[in-house]
Amino acid sequence: MVSHLSLTSCVPSGRPPRYVGVDDWSRQVVSVIDGLLAIWDDERSSSGVRLALDVDDDVRLAQRSRDGRLWAVLTGDNVLVVHDADAVVARHAVDGSRHRCLGLHWVDTDLADLAVVTTAAVCFFAVDAGHSALKLVRAQTRPAVAGAFLASHRLLMSIDPRNRFHLWSIGRQGPPKKVCRFEFGVVADVPPHQLAGQVHLVDLYAAPTLLLVDQAAGKLHVCAIEGSTMRQTNTFDLFATSAATFTVYVIDNVVAVLSSEHPRVPMLFDTRSATAPVVAPLPMQADLSPGRALPPDHVSLPDGSVRRLQLNLAAIADSRGMSDAGCLMAFLQRRRHSEADLLRLLSAVVQQERLTAALSRCLSLLSTCALLNGADDDPVPLPSGTRVAQADVAAALRQVLSVVSPRHLEAVCVEYVHCLLTHHVAPTAELVMLTVDTMLKGRRLGRLQQFVQFHIFPDSPVLAHRLCLLGASLHPPLLQLGLDMLSRLGWHDDVVGAILSKLSGDPDQGLLTAFRYVSTGSGSDLHKHGTSLRRLLSLATSADVPPAVLFDVHNYIVDHMRDALEVVSDEESQRLLLAAFARRFGGNYALSSHSH
Repeated sequence: MVSHLSLTSCVPSGRPPRYVGVDDWSRQVVSVIDGLLAIWDDERSSSGVRLALDVDDDVRLAQRSRDGRLWAVLTGDNVLVVHDADAVVARHAVDGSRHRCLGLHWVDTDLADLAVVTTAAVCFFAVDAGHSALKLVRAQTRPAVAGAFLASHRLLMSIDPRNRFHLWSIGRQGPPKKVCRFEFGVVADVPPHQLAGQVHLVDLYAAPTLLLVDQAAGKLHVCAIEGSTMRQTNTFDLFATSAATFTVYVIDNVVAVLSSEHPRVPMLFDTRSATAPVVAPLPMQADLSPGRALPPDHVSLPDGSVRRLQLNLAAIADSRGMSDAGCLMAFLQRRRHSEADLLRLLSAVVQQERLTAALSRCLSLLSTCALLNGADDDPVPLPSGTRVAQADVAAALRQVLSVVSPRHLEAVCVEYVHCLLTHHVAPTAELVMLTVDTMLKGRRLGRLQQFVQFHIFPDSPVLAHRLCLLGASLHPPLLQLGLDMLSRLGWHDDVVGAILSKLSGDPDQGLLTAFRYVSTGSGSDLHKHGTSLRRLLSLATSADVPPAVLFDVHNYIVDHMRDALEVVSDEESQRLLLAAFARRFGGNYALSSHSH
Protein backbone atom coordinates (compact mmCIF):
# COMPACT_ATOMS: atom_id res chain seq x y z
CA MET A 1 0.00 0.00 0.00
CA VAL A 2 1.32 3.44 -0.94
CA SER A 3 1.37 5.99 1.87
CA HIS A 4 1.89 9.71 1.94
CA LEU A 5 4.87 9.24 4.26
CA SER A 6 7.93 7.09 3.72
CA LEU A 7 10.73 6.08 6.07
CA THR A 8 14.45 6.20 5.34
CA SER A 9 17.05 4.66 7.61
CA CYS A 10 19.46 6.95 9.43
CA VAL A 11 20.86 4.53 12.02
CA PRO A 12 20.78 0.83 11.04
CA SER A 13 19.03 -1.67 13.26
CA GLY A 14 21.09 -3.73 15.65
CA ARG A 15 22.05 -3.23 19.22
CA PRO A 16 19.80 -0.52 20.72
CA PRO A 17 21.73 2.68 21.40
CA ARG A 18 22.28 3.78 24.98
CA TYR A 19 21.34 7.27 23.86
CA VAL A 20 19.76 8.73 20.75
CA GLY A 21 18.83 12.34 20.05
CA VAL A 22 18.96 15.10 17.44
CA ASP A 23 21.70 17.69 17.16
CA ASP A 24 20.44 21.29 17.43
CA TRP A 25 22.53 22.83 14.66
CA SER A 26 22.90 20.10 12.03
CA ARG A 27 19.50 18.40 12.70
CA GLN A 28 21.26 15.03 12.38
CA VAL A 29 20.86 12.02 14.64
CA VAL A 30 23.27 11.60 17.56
CA SER A 31 23.67 8.14 19.08
CA VAL A 32 25.80 6.34 21.64
CA ILE A 33 26.39 2.67 20.78
CA ASP A 34 28.94 0.55 22.67
CA GLY A 35 30.52 3.61 24.21
CA LEU A 36 30.97 5.37 20.86
CA LEU A 37 29.33 8.74 20.28
CA ALA A 38 28.56 9.44 16.61
CA ILE A 39 26.43 11.63 14.40
CA TRP A 40 24.59 10.09 11.47
CA ASP A 41 23.48 11.33 8.08
CA ASP A 42 20.71 9.96 5.85
CA GLU A 43 22.95 7.51 3.99
CA ARG A 44 23.27 5.18 6.98
CA SER A 45 26.92 6.11 7.48
CA SER A 46 28.32 7.94 10.46
CA SER A 47 29.93 11.32 9.97
CA GLY A 48 31.83 13.66 12.20
CA VAL A 49 33.97 12.43 15.09
CA ARG A 50 33.48 9.20 16.98
CA LEU A 51 34.34 9.59 20.64
CA ALA A 52 35.20 6.70 22.90
CA LEU A 53 33.23 7.02 26.13
CA ASP A 54 33.28 4.99 29.29
CA VAL A 55 30.88 2.10 28.67
CA ASP A 56 29.52 2.50 32.16
CA ASP A 57 28.51 6.11 31.54
CA ASP A 58 24.81 6.62 31.04
CA VAL A 59 24.49 9.48 28.54
CA ARG A 60 21.44 11.65 29.08
CA LEU A 61 22.12 14.49 26.62
CA ALA A 62 24.67 15.05 23.86
CA GLN A 63 25.14 17.98 21.49
CA ARG A 64 27.80 18.98 18.95
CA SER A 65 29.03 22.55 18.66
CA ARG A 66 28.07 24.65 15.68
CA ASP A 67 31.55 24.41 14.11
CA GLY A 68 31.68 20.65 14.77
CA ARG A 69 34.89 20.80 16.85
CA LEU A 70 33.49 20.09 20.32
CA TRP A 71 30.96 17.78 21.92
CA ALA A 72 29.03 18.36 25.14
CA VAL A 73 27.79 15.27 26.98
CA LEU A 74 25.70 15.15 30.14
CA THR A 75 26.15 11.83 31.90
CA GLY A 76 23.71 10.03 34.13
CA ASP A 77 25.39 11.29 37.29
CA ASN A 78 24.95 14.92 36.11
CA VAL A 79 28.53 15.49 35.01
CA LEU A 80 28.89 17.79 32.00
CA VAL A 81 31.84 16.67 29.87
CA VAL A 82 33.21 18.59 26.88
CA HIS A 83 35.21 16.61 24.30
CA ASP A 84 37.24 17.55 21.29
CA ALA A 85 38.55 15.16 18.64
CA ASP A 86 41.32 13.83 20.89
CA ALA A 87 40.49 14.10 24.56
CA VAL A 88 38.33 15.58 27.30
CA VAL A 89 38.51 19.37 27.32
CA ALA A 90 36.55 20.16 30.48
CA ARG A 91 34.34 18.65 33.17
CA HIS A 92 31.74 20.21 35.41
CA ALA A 93 29.41 18.68 37.97
CA VAL A 94 25.85 19.93 37.61
CA ASP A 95 23.80 20.04 40.79
CA GLY A 96 21.20 17.40 40.00
CA SER A 97 20.23 16.33 43.48
CA ARG A 98 17.36 18.80 43.62
CA HIS A 99 16.95 20.00 40.05
CA ARG A 100 16.45 18.02 36.87
CA CYS A 101 18.30 18.95 33.68
CA LEU A 102 15.89 19.71 30.81
CA GLY A 103 18.18 20.76 27.99
CA LEU A 104 21.77 21.15 26.82
CA HIS A 105 22.49 23.57 23.97
CA TRP A 106 25.48 25.18 22.25
CA VAL A 107 24.63 28.90 22.01
CA ASP A 108 27.90 30.17 20.47
CA THR A 109 27.97 33.76 21.78
CA ASP A 110 30.80 36.07 22.78
CA LEU A 111 29.94 35.51 26.46
CA ALA A 112 29.08 31.83 26.65
CA ASP A 113 29.40 28.61 24.70
CA LEU A 114 26.88 26.35 26.43
CA ALA A 115 23.44 26.76 27.97
CA VAL A 116 22.13 24.23 30.48
CA VAL A 117 18.41 24.44 31.25
CA THR A 118 17.32 22.94 34.57
CA THR A 119 14.07 23.00 36.49
CA ALA A 120 15.46 25.86 38.59
CA ALA A 121 17.55 28.06 36.28
CA VAL A 122 19.21 28.61 32.92
CA CYS A 123 23.00 28.50 33.30
CA PHE A 124 25.46 29.76 30.68
CA PHE A 125 29.00 28.35 30.59
CA ALA A 126 32.18 29.32 28.76
CA VAL A 127 34.61 26.57 27.78
CA ASP A 128 38.10 27.28 29.15
CA ALA A 129 40.25 24.74 27.31
CA GLY A 130 43.45 26.14 28.80
CA HIS A 131 42.39 25.29 32.35
CA SER A 132 40.23 22.28 31.37
CA ALA A 133 37.21 23.83 33.03
CA LEU A 134 33.77 25.25 32.41
CA LYS A 135 33.20 28.73 33.79
CA LEU A 136 29.73 29.79 34.85
CA VAL A 137 29.32 33.25 33.30
CA ARG A 138 25.61 33.83 33.85
CA ALA A 139 22.68 32.20 35.62
CA GLN A 140 19.03 33.18 35.41
CA THR A 141 16.74 31.77 38.06
CA ARG A 142 13.73 30.64 36.06
CA PRO A 143 11.73 27.66 37.36
CA ALA A 144 10.75 25.54 34.38
CA VAL A 145 8.97 22.31 33.60
CA ALA A 146 9.94 22.15 29.90
CA GLY A 147 12.15 23.95 27.43
CA ALA A 148 13.23 24.07 23.81
CA PHE A 149 15.95 25.70 21.72
CA LEU A 150 15.51 26.72 18.07
CA ALA A 151 19.07 27.04 16.81
CA SER A 152 18.17 28.43 13.38
CA HIS A 153 16.69 31.55 15.02
CA ARG A 154 18.62 31.48 18.31
CA LEU A 155 15.47 31.33 20.42
CA LEU A 156 15.28 29.67 23.83
CA MET A 157 11.86 28.87 25.29
CA SER A 158 10.95 27.69 28.76
CA ILE A 159 7.61 26.89 30.40
CA ASP A 160 7.21 27.66 34.09
CA PRO A 161 5.08 25.66 36.57
CA ARG A 162 2.14 28.01 35.93
CA ASN A 163 2.13 27.06 32.24
CA ARG A 164 3.45 30.44 31.18
CA PHE A 165 5.76 30.61 28.20
CA HIS A 166 9.01 32.62 28.33
CA LEU A 167 10.99 33.34 25.18
CA TRP A 168 14.61 34.59 25.04
CA SER A 169 16.68 35.69 22.09
CA ILE A 170 20.32 34.60 22.29
CA GLY A 171 22.33 36.86 20.00
CA ARG A 172 25.97 36.49 19.07
CA GLN A 173 26.86 39.45 21.24
CA GLY A 174 25.68 40.51 24.66
CA PRO A 175 23.56 38.66 27.20
CA PRO A 176 20.31 36.86 26.35
CA LYS A 177 17.34 39.17 25.90
CA LYS A 178 13.85 38.29 26.97
CA VAL A 179 11.55 38.60 23.97
CA CYS A 180 8.13 38.03 25.48
CA ARG A 181 6.01 36.13 27.96
CA PHE A 182 2.62 34.75 26.98
CA GLU A 183 -0.06 32.35 28.13
CA PHE A 184 -2.56 30.06 26.40
CA GLY A 185 -5.94 29.49 27.98
CA VAL A 186 -6.35 26.14 26.21
CA VAL A 187 -3.46 24.66 28.22
CA ALA A 188 -3.89 26.60 31.44
CA ASP A 189 -5.20 23.54 33.28
CA VAL A 190 -2.93 20.94 31.67
CA PRO A 191 -0.63 19.19 34.17
CA PRO A 192 2.93 20.47 33.73
CA HIS A 193 4.36 16.99 33.08
CA GLN A 194 1.99 16.59 30.10
CA LEU A 195 2.50 20.03 28.61
CA ALA A 196 6.02 19.29 27.34
CA GLY A 197 4.67 16.83 24.76
CA GLN A 198 2.02 19.27 23.55
CA VAL A 199 4.26 22.26 22.77
CA HIS A 200 6.75 22.34 19.89
CA LEU A 201 9.03 25.22 18.89
CA VAL A 202 9.79 24.62 15.20
CA ASP A 203 10.99 26.31 12.04
CA LEU A 204 8.25 26.59 9.41
CA TYR A 205 9.06 28.32 6.13
CA ALA A 206 12.16 29.91 7.69
CA ALA A 207 10.10 31.51 10.48
CA PRO A 208 9.96 30.57 14.19
CA THR A 209 6.62 28.93 14.90
CA LEU A 210 4.96 27.46 17.96
CA LEU A 211 2.79 24.36 17.55
CA LEU A 212 0.36 23.79 20.41
CA VAL A 213 -1.75 20.62 20.64
CA ASP A 214 -5.02 20.93 22.52
CA GLN A 215 -5.66 17.27 23.28
CA ALA A 216 -8.98 17.86 25.05
CA ALA A 217 -10.52 19.71 22.10
CA GLY A 218 -8.65 17.86 19.36
CA LYS A 219 -7.10 21.02 17.91
CA LEU A 220 -3.70 21.98 16.58
CA HIS A 221 -2.93 25.67 17.04
CA VAL A 222 -0.19 27.29 14.95
CA CYS A 223 1.29 30.54 16.24
CA ALA A 224 3.87 32.67 14.45
CA ILE A 225 6.53 34.39 16.54
CA GLU A 226 6.99 37.87 15.10
CA GLY A 227 9.50 39.88 17.07
CA SER A 228 8.10 40.33 20.56
CA THR A 229 4.58 39.24 19.63
CA MET A 230 2.82 35.94 19.15
CA ARG A 231 0.13 35.67 16.44
CA GLN A 232 -2.12 32.68 15.90
CA THR A 233 -2.21 31.88 12.19
CA ASN A 234 -3.94 28.49 11.85
CA THR A 235 -6.14 26.08 13.77
CA PHE A 236 -6.50 22.52 12.49
CA ASP A 237 -8.94 19.84 13.59
CA LEU A 238 -7.40 16.58 14.75
CA PHE A 239 -9.57 13.55 14.10
CA ALA A 240 -9.46 11.60 17.36
CA THR A 241 -11.22 11.35 20.70
CA SER A 242 -10.31 13.48 23.68
CA ALA A 243 -8.50 10.54 25.26
CA ALA A 244 -5.99 10.30 22.42
CA THR A 245 -2.47 11.65 22.59
CA PHE A 246 -0.69 13.13 19.59
CA THR A 247 2.82 13.08 18.20
CA VAL A 248 3.88 15.99 16.00
CA TYR A 249 6.53 15.99 13.27
CA VAL A 250 7.59 18.70 10.83
CA ILE A 251 8.57 17.28 7.44
CA ASP A 252 9.64 19.69 4.71
CA ASN A 253 7.46 22.48 6.19
CA VAL A 254 4.48 20.13 6.45
CA VAL A 255 3.10 19.33 9.92
CA ALA A 256 2.41 15.61 10.34
CA VAL A 257 0.33 14.50 13.34
CA LEU A 258 -0.09 10.90 14.50
CA SER A 259 -2.65 9.97 17.14
CA SER A 260 -2.39 7.14 19.64
CA GLU A 261 -5.75 5.80 18.41
CA HIS A 262 -4.59 5.54 14.77
CA PRO A 263 -0.78 5.43 14.87
CA ARG A 264 -0.55 4.33 11.22
CA VAL A 265 -2.66 7.16 9.78
CA PRO A 266 -0.80 10.49 9.54
CA MET A 267 -2.66 13.78 9.23
CA LEU A 268 -0.77 16.28 7.05
CA PHE A 269 -1.22 20.05 7.33
CA ASP A 270 0.31 22.90 5.36
CA THR A 271 0.11 26.24 7.12
CA ARG A 272 0.10 28.11 3.80
CA SER A 273 -2.73 26.27 2.10
CA ALA A 274 -5.99 25.87 4.06
CA THR A 275 -7.54 24.80 7.34
CA ALA A 276 -8.09 21.23 6.15
CA PRO A 277 -5.49 18.48 5.81
CA VAL A 278 -3.40 18.50 2.66
CA VAL A 279 -4.94 15.23 1.53
CA ALA A 280 -7.16 12.47 2.87
CA PRO A 281 -5.04 10.27 5.16
CA LEU A 282 -3.64 6.96 3.96
CA PRO A 283 -2.33 4.36 6.42
CA MET A 284 1.38 3.64 6.62
CA GLN A 285 2.86 0.16 6.59
CA ALA A 286 5.02 0.85 9.64
CA ASP A 287 3.62 1.36 13.13
CA LEU A 288 5.50 4.17 14.85
CA SER A 289 3.64 4.00 18.15
CA PRO A 290 6.27 1.82 19.91
CA GLY A 291 8.98 4.26 18.89
CA ARG A 292 10.10 7.54 20.39
CA ALA A 293 9.72 10.76 18.43
CA LEU A 294 12.88 12.74 17.73
CA PRO A 295 11.64 16.12 16.48
CA PRO A 296 11.41 17.47 13.95
CA ASP A 297 11.29 14.46 11.58
CA HIS A 298 13.00 11.40 13.12
CA VAL A 299 11.74 8.46 15.14
CA SER A 300 13.68 5.92 17.19
CA LEU A 301 12.29 2.37 16.93
CA PRO A 302 12.63 -0.47 19.46
CA ASP A 303 14.93 -2.47 17.16
CA GLY A 304 17.63 0.17 17.61
CA SER A 305 17.14 1.81 14.23
CA VAL A 306 16.37 5.46 13.66
CA ARG A 307 14.19 6.41 10.72
CA ARG A 308 13.54 9.71 9.07
CA LEU A 309 10.06 10.57 7.82
CA GLN A 310 9.77 11.93 4.29
CA LEU A 311 6.88 13.06 2.14
CA ASN A 312 5.83 10.85 -0.76
CA LEU A 313 4.99 13.67 -3.15
CA ALA A 314 3.94 11.36 -5.97
CA ALA A 315 1.37 9.65 -3.74
CA ILE A 316 0.10 13.01 -2.47
CA ALA A 317 -0.31 14.29 -6.03
CA ASP A 318 -2.17 11.13 -7.07
CA SER A 319 -4.50 11.39 -4.07
CA ARG A 320 -5.26 15.06 -4.67
CA GLY A 321 -6.17 14.44 -8.29
CA MET A 322 -6.72 17.16 -10.88
CA SER A 323 -9.69 18.87 -9.24
CA ASP A 324 -7.53 21.78 -8.06
CA ALA A 325 -4.32 21.59 -10.04
CA GLY A 326 -3.32 25.14 -9.16
CA CYS A 327 -3.33 24.51 -5.40
CA LEU A 328 -1.53 21.20 -5.88
CA MET A 329 1.12 22.92 -8.00
CA ALA A 330 1.57 25.55 -5.29
CA PHE A 331 1.95 22.83 -2.66
CA LEU A 332 4.55 20.95 -4.70
CA GLN A 333 6.40 24.15 -5.53
CA ARG A 334 7.00 24.74 -1.81
CA ARG A 335 8.57 21.30 -1.33
CA ARG A 336 12.18 20.31 -1.87
CA HIS A 337 13.17 17.99 -4.73
CA SER A 338 9.74 18.18 -6.35
CA GLU A 339 10.88 18.99 -9.89
CA ALA A 340 9.80 15.63 -11.36
CA ASP A 341 6.38 15.82 -9.69
CA LEU A 342 5.85 19.38 -10.93
CA LEU A 343 6.63 18.40 -14.52
CA ARG A 344 4.43 15.32 -14.30
CA LEU A 345 1.53 17.44 -13.04
CA LEU A 346 2.08 20.00 -15.80
CA SER A 347 1.97 17.29 -18.48
CA ALA A 348 -1.28 15.92 -17.06
CA VAL A 349 -2.91 19.37 -16.99
CA VAL A 350 -1.80 20.20 -20.54
CA GLN A 351 -3.17 16.92 -21.90
CA GLN A 352 -6.65 17.94 -20.75
CA GLU A 353 -6.52 20.45 -23.65
CA ARG A 354 -8.33 23.18 -21.74
CA LEU A 355 -6.69 26.55 -21.20
CA THR A 356 -8.22 27.12 -17.77
CA ALA A 357 -7.37 29.38 -14.87
CA ALA A 358 -5.77 26.39 -13.12
CA LEU A 359 -3.38 25.87 -16.03
CA SER A 360 -2.54 29.57 -16.09
CA ARG A 361 -1.78 29.46 -12.37
CA CYS A 362 0.43 26.39 -12.85
CA LEU A 363 2.44 28.16 -15.53
CA SER A 364 2.71 31.28 -13.39
CA LEU A 365 4.04 29.23 -10.47
CA LEU A 366 6.54 27.50 -12.73
CA SER A 367 7.75 30.86 -14.00
CA THR A 368 8.56 32.00 -10.46
CA CYS A 369 10.87 29.03 -9.95
CA ALA A 370 12.32 28.88 -13.47
CA LEU A 371 16.08 28.54 -13.56
CA LEU A 372 17.58 30.78 -16.22
CA ASN A 373 21.27 30.65 -17.09
CA GLY A 374 22.84 33.75 -18.54
CA ALA A 375 25.64 33.98 -21.05
CA ASP A 376 28.19 33.22 -18.33
CA ASP A 377 26.15 30.28 -17.01
CA ASP A 378 25.51 32.03 -13.70
CA PRO A 379 21.97 31.50 -12.40
CA VAL A 380 19.82 34.60 -12.14
CA PRO A 381 18.59 35.25 -8.56
CA LEU A 382 15.00 34.08 -8.30
CA PRO A 383 12.41 33.65 -5.55
CA SER A 384 13.01 30.81 -3.12
CA GLY A 385 11.45 27.44 -3.70
CA THR A 386 11.95 24.52 -5.99
CA ARG A 387 13.78 25.57 -9.13
CA VAL A 388 12.69 24.05 -12.42
CA ALA A 389 14.81 24.77 -15.47
CA GLN A 390 12.99 26.15 -18.48
CA ALA A 391 14.71 23.47 -20.56
CA ASP A 392 13.00 20.79 -18.44
CA VAL A 393 9.62 22.49 -18.84
CA ALA A 394 10.15 22.73 -22.60
CA ALA A 395 11.16 19.05 -22.74
CA ALA A 396 8.04 18.04 -20.80
CA LEU A 397 5.83 20.06 -23.15
CA ARG A 398 7.58 18.69 -26.23
CA GLN A 399 6.78 15.15 -25.08
CA VAL A 400 3.05 15.88 -25.35
CA LEU A 401 3.40 17.55 -28.75
CA SER A 402 2.25 14.37 -30.49
CA VAL A 403 -0.68 13.92 -28.09
CA VAL A 404 -2.35 17.34 -27.99
CA SER A 405 -3.28 19.69 -30.82
CA PRO A 406 -0.61 22.17 -31.99
CA ARG A 407 -2.95 25.11 -31.40
CA HIS A 408 -3.46 24.17 -27.75
CA LEU A 409 0.23 23.60 -27.11
CA GLU A 410 0.99 26.90 -28.82
CA ALA A 411 -1.40 28.65 -26.44
CA VAL A 412 0.30 26.93 -23.49
CA CYS A 413 3.76 27.99 -24.66
CA VAL A 414 2.64 31.56 -25.28
CA GLU A 415 1.06 31.73 -21.82
CA TYR A 416 4.25 30.41 -20.23
CA VAL A 417 6.35 32.97 -22.11
CA HIS A 418 3.97 35.70 -20.95
CA CYS A 419 4.31 34.54 -17.32
CA LEU A 420 8.09 34.52 -17.59
CA LEU A 421 8.20 38.04 -18.98
CA THR A 422 5.81 39.18 -16.24
CA HIS A 423 8.32 37.94 -13.67
CA HIS A 424 11.19 39.56 -15.60
CA VAL A 425 12.69 36.25 -16.69
CA ALA A 426 13.77 35.92 -20.32
CA PRO A 427 12.66 32.76 -22.14
CA THR A 428 15.48 30.38 -23.03
CA ALA A 429 16.28 29.08 -26.51
CA GLU A 430 14.66 25.68 -25.81
CA LEU A 431 11.32 27.24 -24.92
CA VAL A 432 11.46 29.69 -27.82
CA MET A 433 12.18 26.95 -30.35
CA LEU A 434 9.33 24.84 -28.96
CA THR A 435 6.98 27.81 -29.40
CA VAL A 436 8.25 28.29 -32.95
CA ASP A 437 7.67 24.60 -33.72
CA THR A 438 4.09 24.75 -32.46
CA MET A 439 3.43 27.85 -34.57
CA LEU A 440 4.83 26.10 -37.63
CA LYS A 441 2.66 23.05 -37.05
CA GLY A 442 -0.37 25.31 -36.85
CA ARG A 443 0.74 27.35 -39.90
CA ARG A 444 0.81 30.52 -37.78
CA LEU A 445 3.69 32.24 -39.58
CA GLY A 446 2.09 35.66 -39.29
CA ARG A 447 1.92 35.35 -35.52
CA LEU A 448 5.53 34.19 -35.43
CA GLN A 449 6.48 37.30 -37.41
CA GLN A 450 4.73 39.50 -34.83
CA PHE A 451 6.47 37.80 -31.89
CA VAL A 452 9.88 38.36 -33.48
CA GLN A 453 9.11 41.84 -34.78
CA PHE A 454 8.06 43.12 -31.35
CA HIS A 455 11.01 41.41 -29.61
CA ILE A 456 8.93 39.07 -27.48
CA PHE A 457 11.53 36.41 -28.19
CA PRO A 458 15.07 37.35 -27.12
CA ASP A 459 17.75 37.41 -29.79
CA SER A 460 19.63 34.15 -30.21
CA PRO A 461 21.72 32.65 -33.03
CA VAL A 462 19.55 29.52 -33.15
CA LEU A 463 16.36 31.53 -33.64
CA ALA A 464 17.99 33.84 -36.18
CA HIS A 465 19.20 30.98 -38.38
CA ARG A 466 15.79 29.32 -38.13
CA LEU A 467 14.10 32.54 -39.26
CA CYS A 468 16.44 32.81 -42.23
CA LEU A 469 15.58 29.28 -43.34
CA LEU A 470 11.85 29.87 -42.90
CA GLY A 471 12.07 33.17 -44.73
CA ALA A 472 13.83 31.62 -47.69
CA SER A 473 11.30 28.79 -48.03
CA LEU A 474 7.94 29.76 -46.47
CA HIS A 475 7.51 33.36 -45.33
CA PRO A 476 9.86 35.98 -46.88
CA PRO A 477 9.45 38.64 -44.13
CA LEU A 478 11.09 36.25 -41.67
CA LEU A 479 14.34 36.37 -43.66
CA GLN A 480 14.82 40.09 -43.06
CA LEU A 481 13.96 39.64 -39.37
CA GLY A 482 16.52 36.85 -39.13
CA LEU A 483 19.20 38.96 -40.84
CA ASP A 484 18.48 41.89 -38.51
CA MET A 485 18.77 39.59 -35.49
CA LEU A 486 22.12 38.20 -36.69
CA SER A 487 23.37 41.74 -37.22
CA ARG A 488 22.30 42.77 -33.69
CA LEU A 489 24.12 39.76 -32.29
CA GLY A 490 27.28 40.68 -34.23
CA TRP A 491 27.26 37.53 -36.35
CA HIS A 492 28.19 39.43 -39.52
CA ASP A 493 29.73 36.44 -41.29
CA ASP A 494 26.44 34.59 -40.91
CA VAL A 495 24.58 37.57 -42.38
CA VAL A 496 26.81 37.44 -45.43
CA GLY A 497 26.38 33.68 -45.67
CA ALA A 498 22.59 34.00 -45.46
CA ILE A 499 22.55 36.64 -48.20
CA LEU A 500 24.68 34.52 -50.51
CA SER A 501 22.55 31.43 -49.77
CA LYS A 502 19.34 33.29 -50.55
CA LEU A 503 20.72 34.61 -53.85
CA SER A 504 22.54 31.41 -54.78
CA GLY A 505 20.66 31.33 -58.09
CA ASP A 506 21.83 34.88 -58.86
CA PRO A 507 25.50 35.04 -57.74
CA ASP A 508 26.00 38.53 -59.16
CA GLN A 509 23.17 40.03 -57.13
CA GLY A 510 24.14 38.02 -54.05
CA LEU A 511 27.74 39.22 -54.20
CA LEU A 512 26.77 42.86 -54.68
CA THR A 513 24.15 42.72 -51.90
CA ALA A 514 26.67 41.18 -49.53
CA PHE A 515 29.26 43.82 -50.42
CA ARG A 516 26.72 46.56 -49.79
CA TYR A 517 26.15 45.11 -46.29
CA VAL A 518 29.88 45.01 -45.61
CA SER A 519 30.38 48.56 -46.91
CA THR A 520 27.60 50.10 -44.78
CA GLY A 521 29.94 50.73 -41.85
CA SER A 522 32.90 53.06 -41.49
CA GLY A 523 36.48 52.03 -42.14
CA SER A 524 36.84 50.76 -38.57
CA ASP A 525 33.77 48.57 -39.02
CA LEU A 526 35.60 46.60 -41.68
CA HIS A 527 37.61 44.94 -38.96
CA LYS A 528 34.32 43.49 -37.62
CA HIS A 529 33.62 42.02 -41.06
CA GLY A 530 37.12 40.67 -41.68
CA THR A 531 36.16 37.07 -42.37
CA SER A 532 33.23 38.13 -44.57
CA LEU A 533 35.41 40.51 -46.57
CA ARG A 534 38.02 37.82 -47.15
CA ARG A 535 35.28 35.47 -48.31
CA LEU A 536 33.80 38.05 -50.67
CA LEU A 537 37.18 38.90 -52.15
CA SER A 538 37.78 35.24 -52.84
CA LEU A 539 34.39 34.96 -54.55
CA ALA A 540 35.05 38.10 -56.57
CA THR A 541 38.23 36.63 -58.08
CA SER A 542 36.55 33.40 -59.15
CA ALA A 543 36.01 32.68 -62.83
CA ASP A 544 32.20 32.63 -62.53
CA VAL A 545 31.85 36.30 -61.67
CA PRO A 546 31.14 38.53 -64.69
CA PRO A 547 33.64 41.29 -65.44
CA ALA A 548 31.11 44.03 -64.62
CA VAL A 549 30.59 42.68 -61.10
CA LEU A 550 34.30 42.20 -60.64
CA PHE A 551 34.86 45.78 -61.79
CA ASP A 552 32.44 47.07 -59.13
CA VAL A 553 34.23 45.03 -56.50
CA HIS A 554 37.53 46.33 -57.84
CA ASN A 555 36.39 49.93 -57.45
CA TYR A 556 35.32 49.27 -53.87
CA ILE A 557 38.67 47.63 -53.09
CA VAL A 558 40.58 50.51 -54.62
CA ASP A 559 38.53 53.13 -52.75
CA HIS A 560 39.07 51.32 -49.42
CA MET A 561 42.41 49.68 -50.18
CA ARG A 562 44.13 50.67 -47.00
CA ASP A 563 41.31 49.44 -44.76
CA ALA A 564 40.74 46.35 -46.86
CA LEU A 565 44.39 45.35 -46.71
CA GLU A 566 44.34 45.88 -42.95
CA VAL A 567 41.42 43.47 -42.69
CA VAL A 568 43.01 40.90 -45.01
CA SER A 569 46.26 41.28 -43.16
CA ASP A 570 48.28 38.16 -43.93
CA GLU A 571 50.72 38.57 -46.81
CA GLU A 572 49.71 35.34 -48.53
CA SER A 573 46.06 36.48 -48.87
CA GLN A 574 47.15 39.86 -50.21
CA ARG A 575 49.48 38.31 -52.76
CA LEU A 576 46.85 35.88 -54.03
CA LEU A 577 44.13 38.54 -54.30
CA LEU A 578 46.34 41.03 -56.09
CA ALA A 579 47.57 38.34 -58.45
CA ALA A 580 43.99 37.31 -59.25
CA PHE A 581 42.96 40.88 -60.05
CA ALA A 582 46.11 41.29 -62.14
CA ARG A 583 45.14 38.29 -64.24
CA ARG A 584 41.68 39.76 -64.89
CA PHE A 585 42.63 43.41 -65.44
CA GLY A 586 46.19 43.22 -66.68
CA GLY A 587 49.67 42.84 -65.35
CA ASN A 588 49.88 46.39 -64.02
CA TYR A 589 46.94 45.99 -61.58
CA ALA A 590 49.10 45.75 -58.47
CA LEU A 591 50.92 48.95 -59.32
CA SER A 592 47.74 50.83 -60.23
CA SER A 593 46.05 49.67 -57.04
CA HIS A 594 48.79 50.99 -54.83
CA SER A 595 48.88 54.22 -56.79
CA HIS A 596 45.35 54.93 -55.59
